[in-house]
Amino acid sequence: MNIVKGMTFKANLPIFSGSYKSPRFVKDVEIEGIITEDCSYDSNNKHWLYFEVTKSSDESEYKTGKVYKKQGKNIYKQIYEYKYPQNYKELAQEKDSFKKQSGLKPLFA
Repeated sequence: MNIVKGMTFKANLPIFSGSYKSPRFVKDVEIEGIITEDCSYDSNNKHWLYFEVTKSSDESEYKTGKVYKKQGKNIYKQIYEYKYPQNYKELAQEKDSFKKQSGLKPLFA
């Protein structure tokens, strides 16, 4: 899977309580969304995704219409269904070109 802007998806996102050092799993929230930005990398080569929720099984956790930011490594595994936009090939080439020009390491070796 290659996440690009405009891709629609369905995912089960986990909700945790507690602290960063001692998280406790609470539940999974099923969402549907659309990727609004895909090529957002920080100085540590972390891949960030922005997506808008179009449907949520729990509005108190993920509100419909709101844009969220997740690190790529945390959402790729949670997506179980997706559909690429019609201009996927063009968007994938742009993303690949951006990564090469920036000298970024591949996410998966």
